Order: sequence, then structure tokens, then C-alpha cells
Amino acid sequence: MISEIDAKNENYNLIVDYFHLLEETFAKASIQLQGIQTYSFLLADYPVKINTTGKKLQSVLCKAFAHLPKTDNPSTDKFEIFVWDATESELALPNPPWQWPLTQNSQSVTQFELNNYFVILADNSMVFYIYDIILNKAIVCIKDVTLLPNYFLASPFFKLIKLWSKRVGLNIIHAGCVSNDKHAVLFVGQGGKGKSTSSIQCLTGGLNYIGDDYVLVDLKKTPIAYSIYCSGKLHAHHLKNFPALTEIINPGIEDIDNKPIIYLNDLFKDQMVVSSPVKAIIVPNITSANNSYITRISSFEALKALAPSTIIQLDLGSDNALSKMADLTKKTACYRLDLGTNMEGIAPEIKSLLSIL
Repeated sequence: MISEIDAKNENYNLIVDYFHLLEETFAKASIQLQGIQTYSFLLADYPVKINTTGKKLQSVLCKAFAHLPKTDNPSTDKFEIFVWDATESELALPNPPWQWPLTQNSQSVTQFELNNYFVILADNSMVFYIYDIILNKAIVCIKDVTLLPNYFLASPFFKLIKLWSKRVGLNIIHAGCVSNDKHAVLFVGQGGKGKSTSSIQCLTGGLNYIGDDYVLVDLKKTPIAYSIYCSGKLHAHHLKNFPALTEIINPGIEDIDNKPIIYLNDLFKDQMVVSSPVKAIIVPNITSANNSYITRISSFEALKALAPSTIIQLDLGSDNALSKMADLTKKTACYRLDLGTNMEGIAPEIKSLLSIL
């Protein structure tokens, strides 16, 4: 029994054995539920394969990836996820060789890393993940998919994708992203400052959509943004400003954000974009003025908006995240977008900016 996390061989062997037990449990669940459903697609040009069992899981967990290119022949180094629902299959998560919370560096933890394994218990203990970063394989057990909160359904497997992104050298950031046919801009800042509103308003105003909450960025000479999810989230009181979206709102289960899910691919399939070069970072700022307008700011001002939101929310403090964020702001033009109460004016301002970048 593991009592404290370290890299001793005895603990490592326990994790290895438990991973194999979970593989066996998934296989049993697939027999119990009469088969495995697979969903294969490309994420930032890398192959991903999600294996689910049961009638409910795939339709719920893969909908946010519906806009990404499908692939019938993923490579041998594909990122592969196996997931089962304990309630539907009547196969609970096998007892792990430890008891939560564990202790690491004298601190209680509900996630840990042991050599090539990452183990996470999250979402009020509703979801268990274990990821072998060498094999690029993850196993997930969900207690009851019908009780998953909206933030999980809007960004499924986000904790795994964050780990996987490090493996392939990409950077995940907390940002919205829209583009024209040539390049993109990022909306950055703390929650509630207008990232999602600006991104979705630009989408309904004719621009392309890459994301409204999380995107992957490749920090090349010209950074490239990659879409992860086609789901949008808006506070319930903002939905009145987007009447076109009412028919695709998925209220789900009320969560701490009180943000219903909107699967934007359902209405705007032709405006879903997989990737685009990033030419600017924009910091939304809510004002009481009628019109929206854009002002040039320094890279340091943009970093102050981008870094805390990304590093704290995504728990990237040990990943040289600040220097990466600084590098991103130095490679792009930086602006503040003062948001007016007439939100229909947002998209024209962004279109105008994109046309001159």
C-alpha cells in the first residue's frame, strides 16, 4: 500500500500493476456494455483516439471535438484514451493501492506523478485519470456521466490534454481565439473580463472561431494557435445578447460558473478553424461606453493579463510558463479592447484590426 509518493521501485510496481488492472476493467466493461466505440481525430495535427463503451459516453464526451479533422488510420504514436462509466457498466473503479488524499512533500494531494505515470482524481471525485506518458495511453473512469458538470463537458479530458501537450512541445493557454482567412488574434485576461463574449461575438459577426477558453499554441517564430474544442460557454445572463444561439444551448447540470454549454459547430461549422498564425494579443476591458475601440499597449501590459490567468488556472508554475508567456507577447502585437455596451460593434473592430496585421 502506497502511503507517500516517491519513486521507490515498490511504489512504481504497484502503479504498473494497477494500470494493467484498469485495462482489464475497461475490457470487462466493454463486454458488459456490448462493445467499444472509437472516435479518432487530429488535434494540432497529432492523432488522438478515444475509446468509449456504453451508449452514453461517446455522444457526450466527443461532441466538443466534432470540428476537428477525422482520421481513420491514426499512427502508432497516437494519444489514446480508454474511458468507461462505472454506473452504466456496474463496474466501479478498482480500489487503488493507496487512499486519497496521499502525501507528497508533507502536503495532501489528489494528483501525483510517479516516473512515467500521472494520476489524478478530479471534479469532486467524479473522474479518475491515469496517464502513461511513455505509452501515450490514458485510462479514465467516470462515476456517472449524467452527473458531470458543464465545465467538464465543454472541455472533456482537459487535464489529460494539458499533460499530453507538454509531451509534444505545445503550450496550452487560457484564451479565446478568432481569425480571418489569414491569421488570428488571442483574447486574454482573467475570467469575466470578456474573452468568451468577444470570441463568440466575433463568430456571430462573421469571423472564424478557434476557441473561447483554451487553445494550444506552438511558439514558433510566428506563433500558431490550434483549436481544441468547438464548445463555447457564456454566463446565463449574457445569452440574451446572442439570440441566434438559443437553439443550440445545452443547459446540462448547473455548475459553479453557471455557464450553459453551446456546441458552436452545430450552427457555425464553416467558421470552425483548426489552426491559424497568431499576429496579436488583445486584452478585453469592460466599459460603460457605447462603442468598442482598440488601443495599442505594451507587451508587458499584455503579459500582466495573460500570465496570471494561464499560470494559476492551468497550474503551470513549474513549467517555465512565465518565460513562455513573455515570449508569446514579444512575438505579437498587443492591444486593449475597450468593450462597449453595443456588443455588435466588437466584430467590426476585430475585423478591421485583422485586416492590417
